[in-house]
Amino acid sequence: MSCGKLEVYLRVLALGVIGLCALPAGRASASVGELPAVQVTGPEGSSTTPVPFKADGKTFAWRTDAPGYSVSMSGDSDPFINWSFSVTGPGSYHVLFTAPVLPGTYNSVVNQAAVTLSDVGLGLNPTSISNVSIDGEVPVGTSIPAVLLTGGASAPNGGFGSTTYGPKFVNETFTSPATMAVAVDFTLTSLDADGGASFNGQFVLSPTVQSPEPASLSLLCLGAMGFVGMGRSLRPRRLA
Repeated sequence: MSCGKLEVYLRVLALGVIGLCALPAGRASASVGELPAVQVTGPEGSSTTPVPFKADGKTFAWRTDAPGYSVSMSGDSDPFINWSFSVTGPGSYHVLFTAPVLPGTYNSVVNQAAVTLSDVGLGLNPTSISNVSIDGEVPVGTSIPAVLLTGGASAPNGGFGSTTYGPKFVNETFTSPATMAVAVDFTLTSLDADGGASFNGQFVLSPTVQSPEPASLSLLCLGAMGFVGMGRSLRPRRLA
Protein backbone atom coordinates (compact mmCIF):
# COMPACT_ATOMS: atom_id res chain seq x y z
CA MET A 1 0.00 0.00 0.00
CA SER A 2 1.41 3.42 -0.98
CA CYS A 3 1.91 6.16 1.61
CA GLY A 4 -0.88 8.22 0.00
CA LYS A 5 -3.44 5.41 0.22
CA LEU A 6 -2.35 4.56 3.75
CA GLU A 7 -2.84 8.17 4.81
CA VAL A 8 -6.37 8.23 3.33
CA TYR A 9 -7.20 4.96 5.09
CA LEU A 10 -5.94 6.27 8.43
CA ARG A 11 -7.87 9.52 8.06
CA VAL A 12 -11.14 7.62 7.37
CA LEU A 13 -10.50 5.38 10.37
CA ALA A 14 -9.79 8.38 12.57
CA LEU A 15 -13.03 10.08 11.50
CA GLY A 16 -14.95 6.93 12.35
CA VAL A 17 -13.42 6.77 15.83
CA ILE A 18 -14.12 10.47 16.42
CA GLY A 19 -17.74 9.84 15.41
CA LEU A 20 -17.94 7.11 18.02
CA CYS A 21 -16.74 9.60 20.62
CA ALA A 22 -19.80 11.74 19.97
CA LEU A 23 -22.36 8.94 20.13
CA PRO A 24 -24.11 7.98 23.39
CA ALA A 25 -23.94 4.35 24.37
CA GLY A 26 -27.16 2.66 23.27
CA ARG A 27 -28.98 -0.24 24.84
CA ALA A 28 -27.96 -3.63 23.60
CA SER A 29 -30.68 -5.30 21.56
CA ALA A 30 -31.74 -8.73 22.64
CA SER A 31 -34.17 -11.38 21.58
CA VAL A 32 -37.23 -11.52 23.79
CA GLY A 33 -37.99 -14.97 25.06
CA GLU A 34 -41.31 -14.46 26.82
CA LEU A 35 -44.56 -13.54 25.09
CA PRO A 36 -46.89 -10.68 26.01
CA ALA A 37 -50.14 -11.86 27.57
CA VAL A 38 -53.57 -10.73 28.74
CA GLN A 39 -55.21 -12.21 31.83
CA VAL A 40 -58.89 -11.49 32.44
CA THR A 41 -60.61 -12.49 35.68
CA GLY A 42 -64.32 -11.73 36.02
CA PRO A 43 -67.72 -13.21 36.89
CA GLU A 44 -67.29 -15.87 34.19
CA GLY A 45 -63.95 -17.09 35.53
CA SER A 46 -60.32 -16.48 34.57
CA SER A 47 -58.38 -16.90 31.34
CA THR A 48 -54.87 -16.04 30.12
CA THR A 49 -54.11 -15.48 26.44
CA PRO A 50 -50.54 -15.27 25.06
CA VAL A 51 -50.10 -12.54 22.45
CA PRO A 52 -47.68 -13.50 19.64
CA PHE A 53 -45.01 -11.16 18.34
CA LYS A 54 -45.06 -9.95 14.77
CA ALA A 55 -42.34 -10.95 12.33
CA ASP A 56 -39.91 -8.38 13.76
CA GLY A 57 -39.89 -10.27 17.07
CA LYS A 58 -40.72 -7.31 19.34
CA THR A 59 -43.98 -5.61 18.29
CA PHE A 60 -47.40 -7.13 18.94
CA ALA A 61 -51.10 -6.42 18.42
CA TRP A 62 -54.15 -8.45 19.47
CA ARG A 63 -57.89 -8.06 20.10
CA THR A 64 -60.77 -10.33 21.04
CA ASP A 65 -64.49 -10.08 21.76
CA ALA A 66 -65.59 -12.48 24.47
CA PRO A 67 -69.00 -12.92 26.15
CA GLY A 68 -69.49 -9.79 28.26
CA TYR A 69 -66.27 -7.96 27.37
CA SER A 70 -63.84 -6.87 24.67
CA VAL A 71 -60.09 -6.53 25.18
CA SER A 72 -57.18 -5.38 23.04
CA MET A 73 -53.45 -4.96 23.52
CA SER A 74 -50.61 -3.73 21.33
CA GLY A 75 -47.12 -2.47 21.94
CA ASP A 76 -43.42 -2.99 21.68
CA SER A 77 -40.89 -4.67 23.94
CA ASP A 78 -38.78 -1.49 23.61
CA PRO A 79 -41.08 -0.86 25.74
CA PHE A 80 -44.72 0.31 25.83
CA ILE A 81 -48.22 -1.14 26.09
CA ASN A 82 -51.42 0.22 24.53
CA TRP A 83 -54.46 -1.45 26.07
CA SER A 84 -58.26 -1.33 26.21
CA PHE A 85 -60.98 -3.20 28.07
CA SER A 86 -64.74 -2.79 27.64
CA VAL A 87 -67.34 -4.60 29.70
CA THR A 88 -71.14 -4.78 29.64
CA GLY A 89 -71.75 -7.33 32.39
CA PRO A 90 -71.84 -6.27 36.06
CA GLY A 91 -69.29 -7.70 38.47
CA SER A 92 -65.71 -7.37 39.67
CA TYR A 93 -62.89 -7.54 37.13
CA HIS A 94 -59.11 -7.89 37.19
CA VAL A 95 -57.26 -7.46 33.89
CA LEU A 96 -53.49 -7.82 33.66
CA PHE A 97 -51.61 -6.74 30.52
CA THR A 98 -48.01 -8.01 30.55
CA ALA A 99 -45.09 -7.63 28.15
CA PRO A 100 -41.38 -8.48 28.16
CA VAL A 101 -38.87 -5.62 28.06
CA LEU A 102 -35.62 -5.32 26.16
CA PRO A 103 -32.64 -4.91 28.54
CA GLY A 104 -31.90 -1.35 29.60
CA THR A 105 -31.98 1.14 32.45
CA TYR A 106 -35.12 3.23 32.87
CA ASN A 107 -35.81 6.30 34.97
CA SER A 108 -39.39 7.37 34.23
CA VAL A 109 -42.85 5.95 33.67
CA VAL A 110 -45.88 7.41 31.90
CA ASN A 111 -49.15 5.77 32.92
CA GLN A 112 -52.29 7.26 31.40
CA ALA A 113 -55.85 6.06 30.92
CA ALA A 114 -59.43 7.08 30.33
CA VAL A 115 -62.74 5.51 31.28
CA THR A 116 -66.18 5.99 29.74
CA LEU A 117 -69.38 4.96 31.53
CA SER A 118 -72.70 4.52 29.78
CA ASP A 119 -76.27 3.79 30.84
CA VAL A 120 -79.06 3.52 28.30
CA GLY A 121 -81.93 2.35 30.49
CA LEU A 122 -85.10 4.20 31.44
CA GLY A 123 -85.16 3.08 35.06
CA LEU A 124 -83.79 4.80 38.15
CA ASN A 125 -80.61 2.78 38.59
CA PRO A 126 -77.47 4.42 37.19
CA THR A 127 -74.38 2.50 36.14
CA SER A 128 -71.40 2.97 38.41
CA ILE A 129 -67.84 1.73 38.87
CA SER A 130 -66.03 1.39 42.18
CA ASN A 131 -62.84 -0.06 43.66
CA VAL A 132 -61.02 1.24 40.59
CA SER A 133 -57.25 0.92 40.35
CA ILE A 134 -55.02 1.17 37.26
CA ASP A 135 -51.55 0.31 38.46
CA GLY A 136 -48.17 -0.05 36.75
CA GLU A 137 -45.92 -2.97 37.61
CA VAL A 138 -42.16 -3.14 36.87
CA PRO A 139 -41.40 -6.00 36.75
CA VAL A 140 -44.70 -7.90 36.76
CA GLY A 141 -45.89 -8.32 40.34
CA THR A 142 -43.98 -5.31 41.70
CA SER A 143 -46.18 -2.23 41.88
CA ILE A 144 -44.37 1.07 41.44
CA PRO A 145 -45.52 4.51 42.58
CA ALA A 146 -47.58 5.03 39.43
CA VAL A 147 -51.09 4.26 40.61
CA LEU A 148 -53.16 6.00 37.99
CA LEU A 149 -56.66 5.92 39.41
CA THR A 150 -58.19 4.83 42.69
CA GLY A 151 -61.84 5.49 43.45
CA GLY A 152 -65.08 5.33 41.54
CA ALA A 153 -67.53 7.18 39.30
CA SER A 154 -71.08 6.84 38.05
CA ALA A 155 -73.12 7.68 34.95
CA PRO A 156 -76.70 8.93 35.43
CA ASN A 157 -79.44 6.93 33.84
CA GLY A 158 -79.28 7.42 30.10
CA GLY A 159 -76.18 9.57 30.48
CA PHE A 160 -72.79 9.40 28.84
CA GLY A 161 -69.55 10.76 30.17
CA SER A 162 -65.82 10.28 30.06
CA THR A 163 -62.89 11.27 32.21
CA THR A 164 -59.20 11.15 31.40
CA TYR A 165 -56.73 10.40 34.19
CA GLY A 166 -52.99 11.01 33.98
CA PRO A 167 -50.46 10.92 32.60
CA LYS A 168 -48.39 10.05 35.66
CA PHE A 169 -44.62 10.48 35.72
CA VAL A 170 -42.46 8.51 38.13
CA ASN A 171 -38.89 9.41 38.87
CA GLU A 172 -37.53 5.97 39.64
CA THR A 173 -34.72 3.85 38.23
CA PHE A 174 -35.51 0.38 36.94
CA THR A 175 -32.43 -1.64 36.00
CA SER A 176 -33.09 -4.12 33.19
CA PRO A 177 -36.61 -5.15 34.17
CA ALA A 178 -37.52 -8.41 32.50
CA THR A 179 -41.21 -7.54 32.25
CA MET A 180 -43.73 -4.73 32.66
CA ALA A 181 -47.49 -4.78 33.25
CA VAL A 182 -50.65 -2.76 33.75
CA ALA A 183 -53.15 -4.09 36.29
CA VAL A 184 -56.73 -2.84 35.85
CA ASP A 185 -59.19 -3.55 38.68
CA PHE A 186 -62.75 -2.34 39.10
CA THR A 187 -66.31 -3.32 39.99
CA LEU A 188 -69.15 -2.47 37.62
CA THR A 189 -72.65 -2.04 39.01
CA SER A 190 -75.59 -1.91 36.64
CA LEU A 191 -78.76 -3.07 38.34
CA ASP A 192 -80.79 -2.86 35.14
CA ALA A 193 -77.99 -4.57 33.19
CA ASP A 194 -78.14 -1.69 30.72
CA GLY A 195 -74.80 -0.03 31.31
CA GLY A 196 -71.15 -0.55 30.58
CA ALA A 197 -67.64 0.72 31.14
CA SER A 198 -64.83 1.18 28.65
CA PHE A 199 -61.21 1.68 29.75
CA ASN A 200 -58.19 2.42 27.60
CA GLY A 201 -54.67 3.64 28.23
CA GLN A 202 -50.95 3.47 27.61
CA PHE A 203 -48.01 2.50 29.81
CA VAL A 204 -44.50 3.56 28.74
CA LEU A 205 -41.04 3.09 30.24
CA SER A 206 -38.47 5.70 29.22
CA PRO A 207 -34.76 4.75 29.13
CA THR A 208 -31.95 6.55 30.87
CA VAL A 209 -29.64 8.20 28.32
CA GLN A 210 -26.26 6.57 28.81
CA SER A 211 -23.04 8.18 27.61
CA PRO A 212 -19.59 6.61 27.35
CA GLU A 213 -17.39 7.07 30.40
CA PRO A 214 -15.05 10.09 30.21
CA ALA A 215 -11.98 7.88 30.41
CA SER A 216 -13.15 5.81 27.44
CA LEU A 217 -13.92 8.95 25.46
CA SER A 218 -10.44 10.36 26.13
CA LEU A 219 -8.74 7.16 25.02
CA LEU A 220 -10.79 6.97 21.82
CA CYS A 221 -10.17 10.59 20.90
CA LEU A 222 -6.46 10.42 21.70
CA GLY A 223 -6.22 7.31 19.54
CA ALA A 224 -7.96 9.12 16.69
CA MET A 225 -5.54 12.03 16.91
CA GLY A 226 -2.65 9.58 16.96
CA PHE A 227 -3.87 8.02 13.71
CA VAL A 228 -4.05 11.46 12.11
CA GLY A 229 -0.54 12.26 13.30
CA MET A 230 0.75 8.96 11.98
CA GLY A 231 -0.72 9.74 8.59
CA ARG A 232 1.09 13.04 8.51
CA SER A 233 4.41 11.43 9.47
CA LEU A 234 4.07 8.97 6.61
CA ARG A 235 3.58 11.76 4.05
CA PRO A 236 6.60 11.89 1.65
CA ARG A 237 8.79 14.94 2.22
CA ARG A 238 9.68 17.15 -0.69
CA LEU A 239 13.35 17.80 -1.41
CA ALA A 240 14.46 21.43 -1.18
